[in-house]
Amino acid sequence: MMNPLLPRKKNLLPLKTKSTMLHTPLLAALGTQEIVVILLVVLLLFGGKKIPELLGGLGKGIKEFKDGKDGAE
Repeated sequence: MMNPLLPRKKNLLPLKTKSTMLHTPLLAALGTQEIVVILLVVLLLFGGKKIPELLGGLGKGIKEFKDGKDGAE
């Protein structure tokens, strides 16, 4: 039984605000359907032959970034 003299707890649920969305990783914020749509748009824009070149360049860029970060420490 609730004690009428004690204050009632409000039902506090975490709300998604702009500040919490900024700290959420991108892939965690996207659902499966959104990722599929993005991949289809990329496939339509660049074509199947260009995508491996783009991903290879992205991988090289990430490797250079990590090497630069490790070299700065």
